[in-house]
Amino acid sequence: MSIRRFLLAGLLGILLLSFVVIFLFNRYQAFVEVGELYDAQLAQSSRILQGFLNRPADEIDFDHINTALLAATENYSNDDTHDNDNMRNDGGHKYEHKFAIQIWDKSTNLLVKSPSAPLYAIADFKDGYSIKKIGDFNWHVFTQHLPSNGYWVVIAERADIREEIIEKLTYSSLVGPLAGMVFLAFGVILVVTKGLQPLIDLSQQIRERNIDKLEPLVLEKAPKELIPLGQAVNLLMEQVSQDVERERRFLGDIAHELRTPLAAMKLNAQNGLYSKDIYSVQNFLIKIVRGVDRSIRLIEQLLTLARLDPRALGEPETCVLGDIAQEVINALSPQQQSGVHIHVEESLFNTQLNAYPDLLSVMLRNLIENASRYSPEGGKISLAAEQTANNIIFALTDQGPGVSEQQLHSLGKRFFRERPADRMGSGLGLSIVARIAELHQAQVSFSNAVPQGLVVKILFPLANANGDS
Repeated sequence: MSIRRFLLAGLLGILLLSFVVIFLFNRYQAFVEVGELYDAQLAQSSRILQGFLNRPADEIDFDHINTALLAATENYSNDDTHDNDNMRNDGGHKYEHKFAIQIWDKSTNLLVKSPSAPLYAIADFKDGYSIKKIGDFNWHVFTQHLPSNGYWVVIAERADIREEIIEKLTYSSLVGPLAGMVFLAFGVILVVTKGLQPLIDLSQQIRERNIDKLEPLVLEKAPKELIPLGQAVNLLMEQVSQDVERERRFLGDIAHELRTPLAAMKLNAQNGLYSKDIYSVQNFLIKIVRGVDRSIRLIEQLLTLARLDPRALGEPETCVLGDIAQEVINALSPQQQSGVHIHVEESLFNTQLNAYPDLLSVMLRNLIENASRYSPEGGKISLAAEQTANNIIFALTDQGPGVSEQQLHSLGKRFFRERPADRMGSGLGLSIVARIAELHQAQVSFSNAVPQGLVVKILFPLANANGDS
């Protein structure tokens, strides 16, 4: 069930429940009030009759009273065909036959009765209110004894009078609330529909997004309550977009870079199969091993580059650049050092950064391996650091051939190699360095050393630094 349908169903259910509660409450109140009103009317009518009857029996002309009642009976009609009209043409009321009066003497002889009253006693001769069933109807009866002459005054009223009045009062009191609830229901539907429209528009925008369309949601017209949700969705889509781009780039890199070494290894293997010279076969196998080594290194670097996800890094730590550099150097094999001397200056051990130690290790390892690969045997690689007003500057200097001025700006780009024909590099080492620097809000720069060599400088913001150099 949609939110709109749920809200509408809930609000309409509340309105219906409120209507039922109001109906039952009004009916109960009408029942109580009408009952008290008619009970008071019975008692008042009895009191009036008592005023006439409360005297000696010889002073009351019951024959005259009965004669007058008989005369009135000639104009009385029990015809209820005009029940919709309270007043009849004869001046009477349609409820007259639902009202009865009896007067009994102390010997229980009926002295006077109204035309609608039966000849037998309507109720027991006992003071107070009672309810008696006569025929098909219940009657509310008020009985009162007169001590002065022993008369019993009995006044009765049919229960359906009260029930009819209660129904009319109940329904008439509900017409207004019912009409109000109908208008309120339409108002609720309108308000809920209008109020949920921004959410519907936002969901429509999300529905239009796909793996090839992850642009941010438009939140200018969104209510302030939905802005945090929209911002969270935009952040999620940005992360998904980065993941998708990283995956596409990784697959593209694999397809681009492995095609050539695999083709070369296949060619060397075929040549080795058809060669009859043992030395030629050995030479082809050496080339295959080198191709495998290069492919392994390429895959490792591609995986490293693909895993550089800032969301998985956790919290940065305070670390010493010199300690990390020494650990990297100790872990290098002699082949990786290529016979060069790596010197870590004391300034590096005095430099602390608030950074990700594992990433710094990867960065320093790639820098040192790249410098070792291009430095001559016996050459020197220096690692140093210094602090300026705004930055901590890490510098690595080698004694290699350097890079032409035209190609300095291309260093750090993916798969760039100045001499791809005679080096085993994949062109990803400096790209990984640049990516790690980016994750630390640092900047990488390249320049040629004098008389020869390459200088790599990484400028870490002083806000990420803790210490001096």
